[in-house]
Amino acid sequence: MSVKSEAENISHHCFAVRLRKLNRMVSRLYDDSFRPYGITIAQFNLLVAVGTERVTSPSQMVQVLSLEKSTVSRNIEKMIQKGWLKRESCTDKRSHLLRLTEKGSQLLSDVTPAWKNAQKEANKALGDASSILTNVPLL
Repeated sequence: MSVKSEAENISHHCFAVRLRKLNRMVSRLYDDSFRPYGITIAQFNLLVAVGTERVTSPSQMVQVLSLEKSTVSRNIEKMIQKGWLKRESCTDKRSHLLRLTEKGSQLLSDVTPAWKNAQKEANKALGDASSILTNVPLL
């Protein structure tokens, strides 16, 4: 089998290749919907995680959301600077807790209609394939 035919076979059948493409498509859809609010889907994901109060520290976010530590740190810093999150001291001096600020809570409320619209668009684009995503635990 030639390299070209192997590459074509992989590009048409590889779950990872197709999932990464789908991820970029869906992320773009949500980012476009959230742009007027100044938040990305990655930041929205963290905002929701903190808002549930099930994820309250950066290390928990890394673990629960399967994210890179540097990605979480970078987004948290931006979100603190924008006033959406605040750090709270923890009994363990090596870590801290995160909480939504009033501004962060308001942003979550304000962006919800855009999120609902993006959800509808994603459902249209994915069709029945979206049902497989309900089996993936998020938090």
